[in-house]
Amino acid sequence: MLVSNLEMRDGHPWHGSSYATIPVDNYAIRLMGQRTGAYEAVFSDDVEMFRPERIKQFDAICFLNTGGVLFEDPELRKSLLAFIASGKGFVGIHDAIATFVQYPVYDQWPPFGQMLGATENGGHPWDGRP
Repeated sequence: MLVSNLEMRDGHPWHGSSYATIPVDNYAIRLMGQRTGAYEAVFSDDVEMFRPERIKQFDAICFLNTGGVLFEDPELRKSLLAFIASGKGFVGIHDAIATFVQYPVYDQWPPFGQMLGATENGGHPWDGRP
């Protein structure tokens, strides 16, 4: 399983509010795979891993606290959606809902939001709204 923790803002790597948790999160993902034997985790924030010839080696992808517009390359986007459409697995954890969105535009890649089932629309409702 390919695990990405990549966060981007304005086309550059960025460390958001969940950055400090990533080492512990990755450790947990690695241990779950080792203890269950269900998967081997490969950790990479290299967007080139989403090229068709590289992504095909995986059975699943995990976006673990990813955020922002990870890539705009049409081939990478097509490759990610084709991977999922072929029956491969996808896991989105926590900030993954904020992936392929960036203030003030929250629908920068609608097919990803449709695949995930939702997109962030401005962050946590700190003003008390549900």
